[in-house]
Amino acid sequence: MKNFLAYFITFAWIIGISGAISQLHAWHQVDLSPKGAQIDVSNLFAPTNTYGAVHFLTPMCSCSTVIFDHLLERKPISSITETVVVIDDNQKNYVSLLKDAGYKVIKTTKEELARKYHNALKGVPLLAIYDKESTIQYLGGYSSKTITPFSKIDISKFIEDLDNKKSIASYPVKGCSVSKSYQQLLDPLGIKYAKR
Repeated sequence: MKNFLAYFITFAWIIGISGAISQLHAWHQVDLSPKGAQIDVSNLFAPTNTYGAVHFLTPMCSCSTVIFDHLLERKPISSITETVVVIDDNQKNYVSLLKDAGYKVIKTTKEELARKYHNALKGVPLLAIYDKESTIQYLGGYSSKTITPFSKIDISKFIEDLDNKKSIASYPVKGCSVSKSYQQLLDPLGIKYAKR
């Protein structure tokens, strides 16, 4: 009887821990892409003669930090205009690091985004590519999969396809929510998105 009880407790513990870990991972599988009609971010577009890119990132998201590191390593692409919107930098110094690397940087907060875009900007890392008329040509994620340190990030392929008049299918935004309403929906207990 003692063996059965010990096995049962161990089995229940394993199932409980597996469920908790699965829940933490599942948050990264939700597509947080804004729909084109839901969001107009053209006020963030810097003038360009070719294409421009706006990267929406937050240091609070491990997927975003992979993109931050990638941007800092590769420097801005010379043929396009690149802007990075840093959401809640919270003393991570990404704003100054990106400026030093040559990027145009806009610092903002989740609350400001919610006011400006009425919670239409749901998650990061998000990429917007626009043309010289400030028309969005691409709005989505950086990869078809969740961003990891092993992900291949190459937005110059997007630019090349646009130059060749190819349409680009948007990748899902699989990362972290920056919308309080989506955070509450995804995490009602406040496990990942701590309630403040």
